[in-house]
Parts: sequence; structure tokens; C-alpha cells
Amino acid sequence: MNDKPPPLKLFISYSHNDKTYLDELLTHISTIKRNGLIGEWTDNKLVVGDKLDPEIKKNLLNSKLIAFLVSANFLKSWYCYEVELKETLDRLKNNECRIIPIIIKPCDWQDSELGEYLAAPKDGKPVSTYGNQRDSAWIQVINSIKDSVKKINSSFEKTTDSNFLFNKFTLNSDFANKLNDTEVIFQNRKKEKVYLDDIFVFPDLKKIKKNIEVIDRKINSKTLDKVENLPNKVLIMGEEQSGKTSLAKIFFKSYFNDNCLPLFCNGIKISSQKPEDLISKLISEQYSNQTYKDFISENCKIILIVDDYDQIKLNIRAQKKFLDNVLSLVDHLVLFSHTSIMYMETKFIELADFEQYEIFPFGNSRRCELIEKWVSMGEEDTIDVVTIHNETDTVMCHVDAIIRENIVPPKPIYVLSIIQLLDTTTPSDYSLTSYGHCYQNLIQGALSKAKINASDFDGYLNYSTQLAYFIFLTGSESINEKQLDQFKKEYSKSFVLESHEKIIKVLITSGIIKEKDGDYSFNYRYIFYFYVAKHIADHLNNESYKKIVEDLCNNLHTEKNANILIFLVHHSKNQYVTDEILLTALTIFDGTDPITLDISDTDYLYDYMDTIPSLVIDQKNVDEERKKRLKTKDEIQDEIEDTEEELEILTPEDENKIYREINRSVRIVEIIGQILRNRYGSLTKQDLKDLTLSAYSSGLKFLNFFLSATKDDKDQLINFIGSLIKVKSDLSSKDIAKIAKNIFVMLCYGTSFSVIRKIGNSIGTEKLLEVFEEISEENKNSPAHRLVEIAIHLEFTKDIPRKLLDKLYSDLEGNPIGRRLLQELVIQHSYLNQIEYKDKQWINEKLGIHIRPSNRNLNN
Repeated sequence: MNDKPPPLKLFISYSHNDKTYLDELLTHISTIKRNGLIGEWTDNKLVVGDKLDPEIKKNLLNSKLIAFLVSANFLKSWYCYEVELKETLDRLKNNECRIIPIIIKPCDWQDSELGEYLAAPKDGKPVSTYGNQRDSAWIQVINSIKDSVKKINSSFEKTTDSNFLFNKFTLNSDFANKLNDTEVIFQNRKKEKVYLDDIFVFPDLKKIKKNIEVIDRKINSKTLDKVENLPNKVLIMGEEQSGKTSLAKIFFKSYFNDNCLPLFCNGIKISSQKPEDLISKLISEQYSNQTYKDFISENCKIILIVDDYDQIKLNIRAQKKFLDNVLSLVDHLVLFSHTSIMYMETKFIELADFEQYEIFPFGNSRRCELIEKWVSMGEEDTIDVVTIHNETDTVMCHVDAIIRENIVPPKPIYVLSIIQLLDTTTPSDYSLTSYGHCYQNLIQGALSKAKINASDFDGYLNYSTQLAYFIFLTGSESINEKQLDQFKKEYSKSFVLESHEKIIKVLITSGIIKEKDGDYSFNYRYIFYFYVAKHIADHLNNESYKKIVEDLCNNLHTEKNANILIFLVHHSKNQYVTDEILLTALTIFDGTDPITLDISDTDYLYDYMDTIPSLVIDQKNVDEERKKRLKTKDEIQDEIEDTEEELEILTPEDENKIYREINRSVRIVEIIGQILRNRYGSLTKQDLKDLTLSAYSSGLKFLNFFLSATKDDKDQLINFIGSLIKVKSDLSSKDIAKIAKNIFVMLCYGTSFSVIRKIGNSIGTEKLLEVFEEISEENKNSPAHRLVEIAIHLEFTKDIPRKLLDKLYSDLEGNPIGRRLLQELVIQHSYLNQIEYKDKQWINEKLGIHIRPSNRNLNN
């Protein structure tokens, strides 16, 4: 081994608007380059044909020193800040690199995440402010780089040559291309070809506890892409299209860049218990000019990644020997398998001592991360954060509306397909709404997997539609063999087909339907709802089908009925459907008026208002706050999924009626929102106003019911809350009473705020601002209606509507609850969106919301 350490790679991150400063830095580092201390890398070294994002990230991850040329341009650049800086800060936590912030122009860098680090030149004085002494500023920068090199090289004696193997081993070009192939073609308006690195998001995993049928905490799979975190034996399971292969490819690249020697294999290729021949073949296919002997002789970690391990051909004895033999040759074995392996007892038992994980579908956090990648694709280095947030929120709103309560499985492939369809595809069937078109394309994509001719689609569509409606009439969501035989007979009376067996086999192969233990059902709920609704839509001229629509509306509180009705909205423009929905809205909480939230509605809370602190806007990092909210939303949804079935069973009959009405209230608002967003171009303004008012009314009638109930029972509620506190507290009776009152007020206030936001988020769209404004004007004596308009405006325009806010705040004088709700809407908006400083000043002056100064330690 050489006594002198090799040159350290210096990655330089900068905004292209600051290229002059980059050129100056490159001039000044020429001496330390010549002395062999560093070798720099910037995106200037990219050549025609290079894949931008993968190449940049590869060099970033392979650099021990990262310099940031910090300016307002840098802080504004999404790619510099959100990708290069955030990736580096993650590496810093594991002491994998050192950073050198170089302040080149005056900017608010101290309030960024770089504010915690010592910067160059001295005291973070910007290079541009040195005037004629500019060279002395660069000398200070060079000295900082030299100091960092010394610190890293001080531990060189402990470093082996294997740390630099990425310079010695080269991947076969064809295999390298396969690693970044998405396998499904995606089209983005801003980029000609989409690669895996462009769209990949690390999924969450749940760790399976040994011998116990419970799951451990959720973890991000990214933790396993570092070899130091990787167990020797790992099994990662997932359903079809859950992203197993993509994760396996990304792991391969991460381990390769981490100076390990990974190998990639498909389980179906394993046909011998002796792995030497297999490994030799993989080496020759995946590496350039390397042999099995080269691999074994190197002082580095070898990692075998096996995809589709459930497809392995070996019997149980040979499988056991293969695992034992391969583990004697490699340092880590990572298996990917379909979740069905858990039911293959003979295979699964041999994996009992593996660390086992299962891939989670994409929750809100991961969906948002994926959408951010999509909207910034092709302009990562120039797009600003505000644009990313706004475009992401718009797409997220549509994606969430289509996925709904996971009726479409939120797997990466489905989320990407929906994004692409909304972004780049023109509907071919204009009888469907834009959302209906997305569902139809997802189904057609599934049929395409079975390689059926396009001319046969109509036959499969009709068969699926008739089968779905037949199952629907049974009152269940599946049928047995006997019922299937009955369906075949009825279908054959009305339609001609070649073979029931053939068509059912194709539907099973494509994933449209599934068979389990002799029962047949649709594989995903959205397919079942889509086809049932299509059948109803095709027969709405028949009175018996109109009765079905009426029953769906009357029993809207159940998930199945609500979703079929939503899909019916996507299939049909029939006025009868809209009229039934409007009629249903009138019957919800019958006898209760929509609340206006004027003084008389909330005066019973005023006695307790002194227990609530005044509202302020804290200076929060918008990106961190958005991530935190999404994480919280995921946790809440996980809790709901775990408990909603128990709630249905345990709720007493009288409370079930209330639960039913609350559910109907929520569902009708969501359904009307789907109509407004998908049909606004073909409905009259009066129809739009009627629908919007019905949505307002449904939500505000529930709120009136809730606040009236709390008003009537406020003393009992406060005493009950106090008794709960007393059980686990040593506080005095006076303090307990004060806390109980505060909780009571916040319960009423929090519910009011949630209802306002729910109505706005469910029906809001920038396309209908004129309608919302007219409704507010016609209901100007109802603070509730005007608060909903404010909520819609903030969420869907991202602007601060000063005129609307000023007028409503003034009109709410003497209505502390109304004013507080208005302030809260603005505060929550400010936490999730970038707000101009002048808008913050206006909010402080006009709305009485104090802006709390940042408490970040600005000292370096």
C-alpha cells in the first residue's frame, strides 16, 4: 500500500447563475490539485449522453469533500438545496464526508440548514464583498479545504485499498443500463426518457418479528442501502408490483458505490445447490473483465441479491444446501420474494433465521416524495421550491382523490401511472370523467399484461361488467363455484363468447379477478366498483336501476355504497344521479340547520377563552413541516385502518345512527367534490352553486349538531374530562378544572376548524373560485361560508387573499371564535407554504398574528 493517500474527491455544488465564482474557485485550487491532495468534480465534467441525475448523485456519493457555493441562487435552487445538500447532510450523520460552505454572495444562509456549520471565508463574510481583496478571500477558502483534507487523511493508515475499489471495478454497460431501466415506459413532458433514478423513492418496510404475529415499527428501506446497516441474511417480501425489483436494483447500485461487490440474480435461475458456477456466470455478465477468482481474492464485501426468490426451482433439501453454500462465499445475502412465500411452508421455514421485512404500499409521505420527483424532473437544478410545492400539492390532490381510502392500491406503479395519465394523456372516451379515464387505463393496463388483442377488450369489459354486477346483487364481494356456474348460465343466455374458462383464466392472469379456496372476487376494490357502476350507468333508463341509485344514496355511510356512487358519477352525466345526491344531502341531519358560526353559535365558549394563549406564527422550515404533517397523516390513517372494523362492531345501536349520519355527511361532501372537479365544464353555474351549497350544508349541519350537543352537556363533559385527568395527575382541583375547560374549548374549536378545512379541501378547485365567491356574497352573514371560501382560496391558489381576509377579519369583530378560526387558517397555510416577507408583515399588522422570531442559534 502507498504511504501517501490518494487524492480526495471534492464535489462542488453551485447554482449555474454563479458560474463565475465556480471558475474563480477552480483557478485557486489548481495548486492543491497539482500536489495530489484533491481531484474536483462539478457537473461541467458531464458529456453528451451522460444521464444527469444518476451521474451527479454517483459522484456526490463518492466524494469525501463537498463544497457548496452559497448564494441566494443556491438557496433558491431546488436541486442544490433539496438533493445535493440534503443528501450530504444525511451522509454527515454517519461521518461519511466533510462539508465546506463557501459564502460567495450575501444571503440568508444562517437561517438555512447550513447555518449550523463553520463557513468560509472567515466569519462567513461573502467573497463578493471583499472588493480588491477578493483573492485573499479565496486563499481563506483554500486553507479551509486543506484543513479538511488533513482531517480526513489523518485516519488514512486505518484505510485499506478496498475503500477505493469503485475506481478498479467496472460494471458491464448493458447490465448498468438494465439497473436504471424502469421496465415500464413512463413519459414526462419535461424529459425525453425517464430512468429508474428519476422516479425511485425508497419504500417503507415493516419488520416481521420472529415467532410472533405482530409487526415491528415502520422503517425506511433506505437504512438498508448502507452495508454497515445490512444484516448478513435479509428477506424482503412484497406483493406483485410493490417495487421489489426496483428496490433490489437500487440496493445493488448503493452497495457498488459503497465499495462493495454486489451481484444480482433472479431466483428462477437458481437450479443447483452449488453456487460457484452461478456466481461465476453473474460476474461475467455484470462486470467487465472480472473473474470469480478476482472477486474471491479481493478484500471487500460480496453481496448477493436474489430477486423473485419464491421462484427458485430447488427442492427443500437442495434449497437448504444452496443457502448454506452461498453464505460461505458471500458476506451478505439479500432475498426478495412475493409475500406468498410465507404460505410456502417448506421454503419459508428455511428462512426463519433471516431478518424479515415486508414492503409497505406508499403512504402520504412517499407519494408526496414521488410526486415532487415527477414535477421537478428535467429541471431539477432550476426549478424553485415554491413551484415544486404548488405543483406537488395540485397533483397530490388529484392522486389522493383517485386512490381514496386505498381502493386503488398505492403501489409505486399505480401512483406513477395516475400521475402520468393526469399529466400527459388525452382521454379516448369522453363519456368518462378525467378520474374515470385514469381508472379505465389502469384496468386496460392490467389486461394488456395478458397480451389480449385490443379488438377483444370490449368482450372482456362486458364480461367483467356483468360479473361485477352479479356479485354486487349477492350482497357480497365474492362468489363461490356454484354461484359462478349460475353466472355462466345467465351470461350465455344473453351474450356469445368462445369459452368461459378461457376468459376467466385471462382475467385471473391479468390480475382483474382472483380465485382463493374456491371463491372468486375482483382483485382490487376499484375494479369491482368501476364495473358495478358502469353496469348501473348503462341501465339508468330502467326504473329498477334508479331504485338501486336511491338505495346507494340512502346507505351512503358504507364504504362500498359510497364508492360505487362515486364511480357512477365518473361514468354517467345523467341528471337523475345528481338529483338523488342533492336530495340525499338535504336529508342528512334532518331537522338541523347549517351552522353559521356567528356570535350566538359560540357564545357559550367565551367564558373559557382566557385559558387559550394568543396565536402566533413560528418561523418553521416549510419542507420539514410538510414532511411532519404527512408523517402524522400516515400514522393517523394506520390507526384508523387498525381500529375501524372494531368500531363498527362495538358501537351501540343508537350511536350507530349518529355514526351513520356523520359518515353520510363526510361521504356526500366528497362525492359532490368529485362532481365539481370532474364536471365543472359541462354543468350550468346554477347546478354548480346548488351542488356547492349542498356540500357546505352537509358539513355545517354536522358541525351544528356537534356544537349543540357539547353546549347542552358542557358541564358534564368538563367534569368527565377533569375526572380523566385526576386519575393520572397530582394537580390541584383548581388546576384540573382549568385544564379540563381548556381541553373542552379546544375540542369544540378543533372540530370547527377541521370541518371548515374538510369542506374546503373536498370541494375546492381554482376553476370555481367565481362560484365560491358568489356563495360567500349571498351568505355574507354566515362566517362559516366565508371561512370555507378563505380555506379554498389559500389551499388552491396559494396566495394570501388580502382583500377577503381584511374584510372578514373586520366583520368578525366581537366574534373571538370566528376570528381565531380565520387566524388559524392563515397560520397553518404559512407552515406548509412559502410566504413572502411582505405578506407576513401584512398578516401581523392586519390580522393581529404575532410573528415569533426564529430561535435558531446563528453563531458558527
